[in-house]
Amino acid sequence: MKIEFRSKEESNADQEQYFLALKPEERFYLFLDMMYNLRKFPTKNQQKSKDNFIIKRP
Repeated sequence: MKIEFRSKEESNADQEQYFLALKPEERFYLFLDMMYNLRKFPTKNQQKSKDNFIIKRP
């Protein structure tokens, strides 16, 4: 593993060059992958229970 020390501007420029070097379809798939992985992050809005239609027999 290689550790590099550089400024935020340099790091962002490298990331931008890497991203722009990709084909459009590769960019799209990276975007979809990012959106899929964002679902793992915690949020303030929790999903409501899907048990909203329960019929109980007496």
